[in-house]
Amino acid sequence: MPNKLTLNFPSHTQNTKNQAEELAKSAKIFLGRMFKEDFSEIQNISKIESIYRSYSPNFLINFLDNLTYTTSWGWGADFTAARENLRQFYQLDSSHQLEIFFYLVDQNNLDDPSKKLLTQLVHIDGNEADLSRASFHREDRSDLFNFLDKSIQKINLAYSDVLTGDLSTISRRCPDLQELNLMKCSALINLQNLKFPELKELNLASTGINISSVVKTLSTLAPKLETLILSDTYLKDSSFSFKTLAEQAPHLKTLVISSNQELSTKGLNDLTAQDLPQLRVLYLNQRENVSAKDLLFFSSTHPQLTHLSFSATNFKDKDFSQLAHSCKGLEELKLWDCKNIQGDSLKEFALNCPKLKIFSATHLEQVKEEEVINFLNPPKPSQALPLESLSLMGAKHLTDSSLSALEALKNLKHLSLAFCENISNKGIASLKQIKTLEELDLRGLDISIEAINELKRNLPNLKKIILPDDTLLSMETNDPGNTS
Repeated sequence: MPNKLTLNFPSHTQNTKNQAEELAKSAKIFLGRMFKEDFSEIQNISKIESIYRSYSPNFLINFLDNLTYTTSWGWGADFTAARENLRQFYQLDSSHQLEIFFYLVDQNNLDDPSKKLLTQLVHIDGNEADLSRASFHREDRSDLFNFLDKSIQKINLAYSDVLTGDLSTISRRCPDLQELNLMKCSALINLQNLKFPELKELNLASTGINISSVVKTLSTLAPKLETLILSDTYLKDSSFSFKTLAEQAPHLKTLVISSNQELSTKGLNDLTAQDLPQLRVLYLNQRENVSAKDLLFFSSTHPQLTHLSFSATNFKDKDFSQLAHSCKGLEELKLWDCKNIQGDSLKEFALNCPKLKIFSATHLEQVKEEEVINFLNPPKPSQALPLESLSLMGAKHLTDSSLSALEALKNLKHLSLAFCENISNKGIASLKQIKTLEELDLRGLDISIEAINELKRNLPNLKKIILPDDTLLSMETNDPGNTS
């Protein structure tokens, strides 16, 4: 690796030198005013890069947009110019931003340009590297990946234009890699001839890769694989086999398949108890493609499941009851579009799944209010579920009186009452008794600001509220949307 990086600016970035110098100067001015620190000695971009990574471009852009009268703050014309320089920087495409960072590293004659470049272009946190949303348009793109070393165990390449050749470089440089996120890497065509001997988690969501060919080579690609995410990929019954997946990934513990419109669940019937014996987490959010018969068969042969999420459109109430008897070790259950579930099966979950910590059910249209109350607060206190997260989105029969039953949930941290149209300020007021509550979703409710502020004053652990208008209110960051 040369001591200095060679820059080959595209024709539209011939003024990168000037822009970079102005950016460095502007960073000192802007950050000095914003955080009341003296950055006059900064000789490179590392400080603004730290802010860039911590707050994200959108934060700074919004911050800048709101400061329309900077002179009235007493910050002067230099800050106004700095603000405009930074605004222009964040509006550049990522490849142009990359060129600017290359220039600044080169210009400052850093002792270890490789390491400095890595820390500035790639967010490093211990053994994790984040290259998400990166565009690598340079001819020497391989040099960037050559900066990685065997200490890296997790790499996030989501939304980047990484290629198969880049992954080959990464596999050589990072032999101990355990997690690889390739979500929405649209430039990837295949994973042929790649080997990640220690890889345990692979995310291929929303990629254009031929997943069927990947599955057939998993034993070579990632022999220790435990987690596989295949959401929104091109899968269909004629080419994808659950049996092949079980044979190629015998150590699999987590499988996520969702939004794959041409894939049904009939392949689950081909699996015996010896197939995927370690599987604990199964997400099958396939809308109408999830068959009750298939899933019930699989759950009966795999009672070790602890986390289950699926679209329940085709399920009847008796199917839910049978599921409760099959998977008594459930800790998480998410049911989407479960319009056919009734109180009887809710009761079965309460009686048979004593470890249930996360429960989510959308569109509970047939469950009566008293049945919800009995589920949340059973007659015998010893039967109360250890729920930490509860979502009853769109439960039309839920009213204010139902919410008093939530007091029985001593560990509740996350609660969604979104679009429960019969909840009013009175019901929301009763939530102030749940001192463990950390996050609350109130989307679509007719709730006053006064009621929300009352909750904030009485719930010391409350960190986030999704307001009725879908605005996120965060108590941790003093969000500008704070209602107090």
